[in-house]
Amino acid sequence: MKQASKDNIKGKSSKIRQGKANPVISLQSTRLGSYQPLIICLLAFLIYSNSLFLGYALDDRLVITENKFTQAGLKGLKDIFTTDSFVGFFGKQNTLLEGGRYRPLSIATFALEKSVFGKSPAISHLINILLYTLTCLLIFIILKMILKNVGNRKWYASLPFLIAILYTVHPLHTEVVTNIKGRDELLSFLGSLFTLYFILKYISTEKIQMLIYAACSYTLAMLSKENTVTFMAAIPLTMFFFTKAKPKHYLISLGIMFFGLIIFFILRYHALGFMFSNNFVSTELLNNPFLYATPSQKYATIILTWGIYLKLLLLPHPLTHDYYPKQIAIVGFSDVRVIIMVFIVLFAVGYAIYKFRKKDMISFGILFFIITFSISSNLLINIGSFMNERFMYVSSLGFMLIVVYLLDKLSIGEDKRKTRQPKLVLSIFFMVIMVFSIKTFARNFAWKDDYTLFTTDVKTSANSAKCNVSAGGQTLEKRDLVKDENIRRQMLGDAMKYLQKGVEIHPKYVQGWILFGNACLKNDDFNNGLACYQNALNISPGAPDVIHNIQYAAHEASKKKFYNESIKAYRILAGLNKNNEVFLIEIADCLIKKGNADSSLKLINILLDSPKPSYLVYSKAGEIWGRYLNNPKNALNYLLKAHELNPGDLSVNENLGIVYAMMSNYTLSLFYFDQCLKKEPDNPRILQNVALTYSNMGQKEKAAEYTKKAQSLPPQPDN
Repeated sequence: MKQASKDNIKGKSSKIRQGKANPVISLQSTRLGSYQPLIICLLAFLIYSNSLFLGYALDDRLVITENKFTQAGLKGLKDIFTTDSFVGFFGKQNTLLEGGRYRPLSIATFALEKSVFGKSPAISHLINILLYTLTCLLIFIILKMILKNVGNRKWYASLPFLIAILYTVHPLHTEVVTNIKGRDELLSFLGSLFTLYFILKYISTEKIQMLIYAACSYTLAMLSKENTVTFMAAIPLTMFFFTKAKPKHYLISLGIMFFGLIIFFILRYHALGFMFSNNFVSTELLNNPFLYATPSQKYATIILTWGIYLKLLLLPHPLTHDYYPKQIAIVGFSDVRVIIMVFIVLFAVGYAIYKFRKKDMISFGILFFIITFSISSNLLINIGSFMNERFMYVSSLGFMLIVVYLLDKLSIGEDKRKTRQPKLVLSIFFMVIMVFSIKTFARNFAWKDDYTLFTTDVKTSANSAKCNVSAGGQTLEKRDLVKDENIRRQMLGDAMKYLQKGVEIHPKYVQGWILFGNACLKNDDFNNGLACYQNALNISPGAPDVIHNIQYAAHEASKKKFYNESIKAYRILAGLNKNNEVFLIEIADCLIKKGNADSSLKLINILLDSPKPSYLVYSKAGEIWGRYLNNPKNALNYLLKAHELNPGDLSVNENLGIVYAMMSNYTLSLFYFDQCLKKEPDNPRILQNVALTYSNMGQKEKAAEYTKKAQSLPPQPDN
C-alpha cells in the first residue's frame, strides 16, 4: 500500500489508494502525538521504579557479588574477556551446561560499576531500567520507520505506539529488567535493535558510517549473549517485509553482522577452547531436565513448554523464575495439550509460509517469533531448564505485533469506509495495559532478595526440586538473623518442609540433602542429619562439603552430649579416611565421656598395636590411665612416649604436669606446666593447675598469685 498524502496525514479529506501490501495504521500528526516517546519512557521507568530499592537476587552472585573478576573492578576486565563467564565464580573452567557460556560485556559493566560505585545494587537496577527504557523507545522508533503512514488514526491508536506500549508493560519482562544479571539480555536485544536501526538508515541514506555503527552494535550485542546470532535472520526478514532493499543491501548487511560474529567466535574460542560445543552432556537432572526422558518424551515436553509460553504471553500469571524439574512433568505425544500445541505450531508455520510472499504482518510476527526464540526453545540446544520467562524477552515483540495488528483489524475491518467504532477495543486494550502495569510493578517486589524470591516463587513452582531446596536454604539463613525463638522455630519447620519436599522430588539432589542435614542439626536431630549426609555421600562420594558437615555434626553432638550420635559421625569419617586414627581417638574420647573408660581403652590399645602409632594415641592412652583409671604410673609411661614423639604439644605437657602432681613430684609438674605457659601464658586452666600445685607444695602466696591471674581471664573452653 502506498504512503498516504501529506494532506491526509494532517487530517484533511483525501482518498487512500489501496494496494496489496499489508494494511497498517498511521500516526495522526497532532501536538499530543509528539509526546508518544515521552509516554513510553515514563511508563517504562515508572513501572520498574520500585526495583531501585531492591537488592541482589538469584544469579547475581554468579556474575556480581561472588564473582572475583567483577569484584576486582577494572583489574578483572582482562579475565572477564578471556574466560568462561562462570570462571569468576567457580574459580576454574567448570563444565555445567552444554556449549559453555561466553557473555563478557554485561559482566564487564558490573566490574566498571564496582570500580566507580562500589557495592550498589540501586545503581545496577537504575542502569537496567534505563537500558530497558531505551529499548522500548528504540522499538517505537523502528516501528515508525518500518510501518508506513497509512490511514487516519488518533495519536494514541497508532500501531507503533500500541505495540511499543504493550511490549513496555508486559509482566514477562520483569525477570530480565529486575534481576540485575538480566543485563546480558538487555544489552543483547538493545545492540540488535541498534543494528537493525542503522541498517535501515543505511538503506534509506546509503551512508557508510551507518554500516560502521551497525557493525559495532552487532559485535557488542554478540558479546552480551549468544542468542544475538538469530538477528542474522531476523534483520533480513525485516528488510524483506518492510523495505525496498536491493540485493546489495542484503549482502552488505549480512557481511557486517558476519564480521561481528567472527570477532565474537575468535574471542570465545580463545576463552573457552572450543568453538560450538564441548560435547558435554550433563548427568545432573537440574542441568539436564530431559536426562531420563526418551527422545519422544523430550520433544513432546518441549512442545508443551511452548504452550506454557503462549499462555503466559496471553495471561502472564502466575509468574516464577523457576521451571526446573519437576515443575513441568515429562509427557508424551498422547498428551492432549501437546496435540493441541502441535496443531497451533503447524497452523502458525503454515500460515507464515503461505503469506510470506504477500508480506503479511502476521506472517512477519510469526517468523520473527520463531527465529528469535529458536535457540532458547530447547529444540536446537539444551538450555539446562525446561523453560524460563526471560527467554520471551525478544520473541514477545513478534507476539505483541500480531496481537495489536489483529485488534486493529477487529476494530477497523477490511473496509476502511465502514469504521467499527474502535473505542471499545481500544478501551479494553488500555485496560489490559493498566492491569499489566500493575502486575509488573507488583511482581518486581518478589526480586527483593533471594529469601523473598524463593519463598514467593515456591508457591508457584511447588513441584520444582530446585525452588524448594532454595527456599529451604534461604529460610535457614534468614532464621539465623532472627532473635525471637517462636519465629525461629516456625522458620526452621518451614525450612525442613521445603527441603524434605525438594529431596523427595529429586532424590539425587546433593545440595538438597546437605541443606536438609543442616536443618536437622539445627533441630538437634543428629541421627536424621547424619542420614542426610550419608545420602549425599552415596550420590557424590568424597564431597568435601559433606565431609566438613559430618565433622561439624560429630563435634556438635559431642558438645551437646549426644555421644552415640557423635560416635556414629566419627565412624562415618573413619570409614572415609585411610588415616582414620584421629577419628578413632575421637570415638575413644566420646566413650570416656559416656563413662565407658574400659571400652575407650580397648580401642586405644588396638591403635597402640598398629605398626606406627602417633603421639596422639600415646597421649590419649596416658590421659585415660591417669584421669579416668587413676593409674599415674601407667599414664606417665604413655605420656613420656608421646612427649618423645612431639615435645612441643600443649596437651601432652599439660597432662605430664598433672600426672607428676598426682605423684607428688611438684618440681617436674611445674616444669611441664611452665612449658605450657611459654606457649599460652594467659591460659586460665593451666594457671589454675599451677596454683593448685603451689598450694600442694604449701606456697600459699604463689598459689594465690596464680589463682588471681586465672580468675581475671575468661574461662577456657573445654575441648
